[in-house]
Amino acid sequence: MALTRAAYDVASEVAEREPDEALRLRKVAVTVPARVAGALVADEPSSRASEAEEARLAIEEVAARAEKLPTRGGTARELARRARRLEESVVRTLGRRGSAFS
Repeated sequence: MALTRAAYDVASEVAEREPDEALRLRKVAVTVPARVAGALVADEPSSRASEAEEARLAIEEVAARAEKLPTRGGTARELARRARRLEESVVRTLGRRGSAFS
């Protein structure tokens, strides 16, 4: 949820200059908690791997979008760094498609 809140803060900061990018950032960021939760509660290894991959892709998109946005004080860069750390954690904890979890 912290990543989603941070993404919403960045989106609010850039919404006037970049309304489409702000909307896209919000849309993808709001999916992250549900996707991570889905991976954590999945019963089947294949479901867990699929959900983990969807979570990873959503987090990666948050990072990529944030890296493109100019913000005061580097808030978008910090969001991108946080997203990359979360992505690494998801991969480390839940794996990737084709890993031992699938």
